[in-house]
Amino acid sequence: MSNLFPGKNHLDKQSGYLAPPSITTGDQAAARAIVAKSNAFSVATPIQIEPWLRSGEFNILDFHEPRMKIDYGFIYRQDCMLVPAAKAFMRHVREIETEVTHL
Repeated sequence: MSNLFPGKNHLDKQSGYLAPPSITTGDQAAARAIVAKSNAFSVATPIQIEPWLRSGEFNILDFHEPRMKIDYGFIYRQDCMLVPAAKAFMRHVREIETEVTHL
């Protein structure tokens, strides 16, 4: 029956049931709209969805996967010295990453 449904879908290998479709979007606003109007879930940093968290429209799922890691970088001009606040921020971000990866 899975071939009757349009879009990308597949049968779950363990249960044999039709797996729920996944939606891919490269636009944060579109992802928020989809989550707000359906039973879908998405991945975002809390700062990206802060107004919706404060209003209670969105909630954070308590999920920690050890293999998940944020891929980020710090970009700054090579010919400029970093100010102490920038160095402190970078150190703080790395401390948070260490905490999160050890949960």
